[in-house]
Amino acid sequence: MFRNQGSGVLLIVYQRQGGSPCPRSTAMLEVVTLKEIDAIFAVTDALGIHREMLVIPLGPASPGRVRRLPSGKLEIIVDAARPIEEWVKELPKLITAAQGT
Repeated sequence: MFRNQGSGVLLIVYQRQGGSPCPRSTAMLEVVTLKEIDAIFAVTDALGIHREMLVIPLGPASPGRVRRLPSGKLEIIVDAARPIEEWVKELPKLITAAQGT
């Protein structure tokens, strides 16, 4: 991430494993943004899961995963290697598995 000096604008740059910049469609996600969180909320809202029952870390991982925390909340870790639009299609199945139902 780079901050454009003087403008206050934060620029997120996605990079290939070797470090060269690349289009987002082929890049590893480095930081979970509002776009990914909104996509998750669209799924969990439709399932009737209250947002206060979710923990969404800002650091993605590969593969993405869902687990139930000791507090009973669901931790949803966004997949860093797959586009969010693709990954959220599997989210209901991952949530069901984490809930043990």
